[in-house]
Amino acid sequence: MEKPIPQLIEVPATKDSHRWVAITALLLAIGVILHTISPNIGGITPNWTIAMYSITIGLTRPSITRAIGIGFIAGLTIVPSSKSAFPLGNVASEICGATMACILTKAFFMAKLDKFKFKPFVIGALSTMVSGGVFTLFLNWCWACLSPSGFMPCCR
Repeated sequence: MEKPIPQLIEVPATKDSHRWVAITALLLAIGVILHTISPNIGGITPNWTIAMYSITIGLTRPSITRAIGIGFIAGLTIVPSSKSAFPLGNVASEICGATMACILTKAFFMAKLDKFKFKPFVIGALSTMVSGGVFTLFLNWCWACLSPSGFMPCCR
């Protein structure tokens, strides 16, 4: 006598599911590990965390406040492994990069371009530019404030 095959039950995800937390945690952990073990290339370490939160935001389409939270956590997690001159600048830059990724994801969705093949590349590239720009601006501002000449008027 054969055993009866049990029927598979599929539970659809609800809108308030916490699946986005698991996806975010997993991809940010992968990003931190890759950021930690990646060597410098010409004095620059590739920031794998930007790629991971761009993928996370593209997959989960979070609200802007959740995207800011994702950026904040991403920035905090790469501070210990940062090889930059000012590691805390990563927090501000990752918040801005994640916010840009969220805005672009929502813009692609609203423009009905969510099936666009190069969407992840565009979101990742523009988020990287925003994150790098904010980090460079933050680093220059802090460097100017700490320099002996103090060439920025706000730092005197």
